[in-house]
Amino acid sequence: MKGLKSGTKYINEGFLATVVILIAAVVRLFHVIFTAHLNPLANNLILDSIVYDKWAKALVWGGELPATKLMQAPLYPWFLSLIYRVFGPNLTAVRSIQALLGVLTCAFVTVFTRRLFRSSTAGIAAGLLTALYLPAIFYEGVILPATLILFFNALFVLLMVPDTGQAGPARLLAAGFVLGLSVITKPVALLLPLLLLQTAGIGLGVGLWMSALTSKYRDFVPLSQFLTQIWMYGTPLIYPLSQVPERWRWVSRANPMTGVLPADFACDNS
Repeated sequence: MKGLKSGTKYINEGFLATVVILIAAVVRLFHVIFTAHLNPLANNLILDSIVYDKWAKALVWGGELPATKLMQAPLYPWFLSLIYRVFGPNLTAVRSIQALLGVLTCAFVTVFTRRLFRSSTAGIAAGLLTALYLPAIFYEGVILPATLILFFNALFVLLMVPDTGQAGPARLLAAGFVLGLSVITKPVALLLPLLLLQTAGIGLGVGLWMSALTSKYRDFVPLSQFLTQIWMYGTPLIYPLSQVPERWRWVSRANPMTGVLPADFACDNS
């Protein structure tokens, strides 16, 4: 993989991804062990988890398929059935494989963020936030498709954002196939391209304004980097909008990215 110049050093994509993978793997290993040995409710499935478990067992050993709801698409039960065929109905095996998918998702986020922002700092920050994001870690321990959806969506974005130039036909074909898998996991993922288009439009608009200002005012160059970081922390990404005091929510709602994120979370969560 190609590196990116940061100051006087080149930081390789592979190195960044490896650092994030190690941290994410350690955190998820402890979570799997804790869930298997210290959580007395680990094997007590509820609600949708029961449906997916029965569906997968019916695919492996036969029997009547359970009644399903509109958003309970078939790919996740097929995924579970493959694990059950190899390891038996072992929920720890399911959690371990979902944790592995979570680790890969962290690596994907690191790489495509580095490519999008041309910043190793942004890549490692995004990767670490994903690696330590508690809801993502939690969903890796339950029998729900959230982890699989996140994995497919992160892989889709990675394929759509090449390191240099534009994505070729083979890459676009692979991205379309991955998006199709995400749709089979949860049909609302069809909204993802529209959300990416909206996000790209917002980024283009802000970029044009900043380029115009930096062309006229040279001192605006370091200030623009500071403002970008403020924008990132001002976007309800690592914290929910509900935690913002009511009297200050108008500030968050003035942020164009605030309107994109709820729909994006709907694509990523079960």
